[in-house]
Amino acid sequence: MEDKKSEFELKRHRGKENLSNSSLVLNILFTLIVNFSFIIAIAIVLGIDDGSCDKPIRQWLIVRAVANVFLIVIYSISQIKKISEKIRKFMFSYIFMPGAFLNFAWMIVGSVWEFESDDCYDKFYNGWALTLAILIVDYVSIGLVCCLVSCCICAPGMIFKIFKMIKLNYDELKEMEKDSENCVKEQKKAELEAQSNAKV
Repeated sequence: MEDKKSEFELKRHRGKENLSNSSLVLNILFTLIVNFSFIIAIAIVLGIDDGSCDKPIRQWLIVRAVANVFLIVIYSISQIKKISEKIRKFMFSYIFMPGAFLNFAWMIVGSVWEFESDDCYDKFYNGWALTLAILIVDYVSIGLVCCLVSCCICAPGMIFKIFKMIKLNYDELKEMEKDSENCVKEQKKAELEAQSNAKV
């Protein structure tokens, strides 16, 4: 019996480990696909269009590409399970997170340059359009993360409120059933009294 139980636990643990590994691979692949697509687009735009404008959009794109490569490498390394937990936590906490914060600050700088530019649309349209696309994806991603966080924060309270409402409705239903039973009992009692009065 214990052998079957331990065998079951071992299979369950392996299943969880496989699921964890597959979600890790999907997470890294998604990150790589999205970020590398922007890196390739930046390389193509900077390679085919040598235009420039009043704001340093070209330099913003270069720094953005280099920062994305750096963050992808650090994030991917920090997710490898063969590296010790201490090193992974260090890399994630002290290298990736500050890098992500600087990337966020760089996004704000790019937003200011993008929307204050007077002639980038005319003189460096490809760079302007790519910067706009990157900023849109960034802001949509931030919005989705904020929605997920707010759902995670609000969900327990909402679930508690729903269960409380269900319990109140259940209690009201029980009271209605008791009232109905009392009404039926009183009606039967009245019928019995009427029958006994009719016999007398």
